[in-house]
Amino acid sequence: MSNPANGAGLAPPPPDIYVEVMTLARRLGAVNLAQGFPEDDTADLVAAMAPAVRTGDTQYEALSGLPLLRTELALRAERCGLRYDPEDEVTVTLGCTEAVAAALLAVVPPGSEIVTMEPFYDNYPGLAKMVGATLVPVPLAGLDGAGSLGLDVAALRAAITPRTRVILLNTPNNPAGHMITAAEADEIARLAVAHDLVVVTDEVYEEHTYDRPHIRLAGYPGMRERTIVCSSASKLLSVGGWRIGWVYAPRELTALVQHHHRHLTFTAPTPLQAGVAAGLRWADETGYHDRLRAEYRRRRDILVSGLTSLGLTPRIPPGGFFVTADVAPWTAGASIEDLARSLVSDTGVAALPMGDFFRDPGAAGSTLRFAFCKPAPVLEEAVRRLGARFGSARPAPRTT
Repeated sequence: MSNPANGAGLAPPPPDIYVEVMTLARRLGAVNLAQGFPEDDTADLVAAMAPAVRTGDTQYEALSGLPLLRTELALRAERCGLRYDPEDEVTVTLGCTEAVAAALLAVVPPGSEIVTMEPFYDNYPGLAKMVGATLVPVPLAGLDGAGSLGLDVAALRAAITPRTRVILLNTPNNPAGHMITAAEADEIARLAVAHDLVVVTDEVYEEHTYDRPHIRLAGYPGMRERTIVCSSASKLLSVGGWRIGWVYAPRELTALVQHHHRHLTFTAPTPLQAGVAAGLRWADETGYHDRLRAEYRRRRDILVSGLTSLGLTPRIPPGGFFVTADVAPWTAGASIEDLARSLVSDTGVAALPMGDFFRDPGAAGSTLRFAFCKPAPVLEEAVRRLGARFGSARPAPRTT
């Protein structure tokens, strides 16, 4: 077929630096700090989940998801101060990306606007196009430095127009790790109520918080009835390959979400839903999230110290999986994409350029995203390899 048409009138996709860096990293066996997947031993977790997976149930589950998992998710929400009926207010999806897609399809009419914070998760522009909406990014305050980021309330207020239907909120944020504060949550809630907006929250990093607690916007006055909460086991249980996500929403919105979920994937794999239910129970009973939080805080600090020893000023994230740093001292006039490629081929370390996280890719400048959800020896080896090219790095401090 010499001249294939593109669905929905979309232009051919541009080259994808994410795919390029990942492919190169796999081919060369690089230390992969470009992609946020853990590399820890999950034997204990898998052992806890395996009996449920081996039940032999290989058929379709209900559209809304395995009752066992929906009940477990409702109990988890209740422990966080939120009540959802597992019968008609919880939906199991094929990962969080599908959860967000179904949520946006449910509440965003074509031709409307979706307001989100910038930098944003790089799937959001494509999801906005899929629903026929315009993504309106609001840059976080402090992007021009290396300190803490914050919500620019005045810019958020100015971004809301009569066409706005949804605020899409990712907290903790990928890629920058920003977490909304109580004061920021108050402002978002006030604006959502005043303008009768739905808020779709992407909370996949809800348990990966290091300096302050995660804030759940659905618990604020007037917000439960207008908030669709999306999350997944990918980050909560380090099982990204299982692709089990979920949606909490009031029943009227759940009905709309499930209508679109039916046409996107219909249902998620039944054995894996059972495994995730068992895994969530095991995590709560064993203190898994507290242990992992402490360990990831240690790893974050190892990576920050290592990059600092190489002459960079990394931003210290309060949540999420990633440290970002302006690597202008390393570029020597090359583009950030060329630098990322050469890091993989010349040093054996993969890091991700951040252009796809901004409406204007140039706004990312020479910033790279480094994942710290890797074992400490892997992070230390990455710093050593980078130091061999960019200066003699001081060893990253080991903590016990």
